[in-house]
Parts: sequence; structure tokens; C-alpha cells
Amino acid sequence: MKKSDLKSGMIIETRGGELGLLVDTNLGLLIQFDDTYEVLDGYDDDLSAKDYIRYDIIKVREITSRHHVCRDEFKKACIIWGEIIPEYTMEEAIEKMGHNFKIKK
Repeated sequence: MKKSDLKSGMIIETRGGELGLLVDTNLGLLIQFDDTYEVLDGYDDDLSAKDYIRYDIIKVREITSRHHVCRDEFKKACIIWGEIIPEYTMEEAIEKMGHNFKIKK
């Protein structure tokens, strides 16, 4: 995905774990975070941040339900680009593996 593919209403996740909503404004497209915003001019076409690596965009999500508009529900929106890392409860992981296991440090 490239910067030009981003659209208002998409949700992005940064390398630092922050979630932001893309909003079209008279300043152009910007990312609205919890307590600040970032203008897309601060990003290269490959979605890496020009100043701080923690702001690199690593996932893009699409709102597929009206519930995803609520900030608490952003993580439930469908990932359309980026690394998808499945999350499991211990019971689900055991079922997936087919047997019990220990996690090493």
C-alpha cells in the first residue's frame, strides 16, 4: 500500500502501537490520534514516517461496521494491509496445536 491509497475513514496503526483515524480536512488528509494529529506530508510514499520510526504506518484497517467508528473498537476493524498477527486465548492455542505446550522465554 502507498500513501496515495489512503482514504478518509481508514484506521491506521503505527509501529508504536497507536491507532489513528484518517480524516479529510481543508489541510488535506491527516491522522487523528487520541490527543494529537499528524499531517500525511510527514510520511514517505511507502508509509514510513519522515521523522520518527515509531510513527511508521504498519497496518491499515477499514471500517466495516458502525461500531468501528468508536475509538475503543478500532482494533476490531478489518485489516486490509499490513502484518496480520492472530491472537488466541490459551485454550484456542492448545486447540490449534492439537496438544498442550509451554511457552519459552
